[in-house]
Amino acid sequence: MIIRSGIGDRIKEIRKSKGLTQKKLADELGVSAQVVSNWEREYSYPDNDDLLKLSNFSNCPIDYILKGDYIVENERLNLSHQFTLQEVDIEDFFMEEVDFYYKNQKLSDSDINKILKMIDVMLSKK
Repeated sequence: MIIRSGIGDRIKEIRKSKGLTQKKLADELGVSAQVVSNWEREYSYPDNDDLLKLSNFSNCPIDYILKGDYIVENERLNLSHQFTLQEVDIEDFFMEEVDFYYKNQKLSDSDINKILKMIDVMLSKK
């Protein structure tokens, strides 16, 4: 997935990653399709309540929606140049000196090893 620069692009990317139309995202958030369209085109911006709803719905931190950043253990990672169209070895990725979280819980080394084993099993079934 390509991370774009503006809040509107990030909202659109979130919507598309969920396979939703503007209308369906609007229904999920309790706003109109026109409001979502205006956010994506940056004619207007979500208020605090709508940002919170979007964050909860998408499992994306508000910081990412607003700025495209995550803050991990006092270290700022700018996703726009961490996850562009580049090749990254998945094992190298998980061995970075960064803490990984899933649903607000830090993954242990054991969890990461389980994930890597699951990937091995999935790929060996091809």
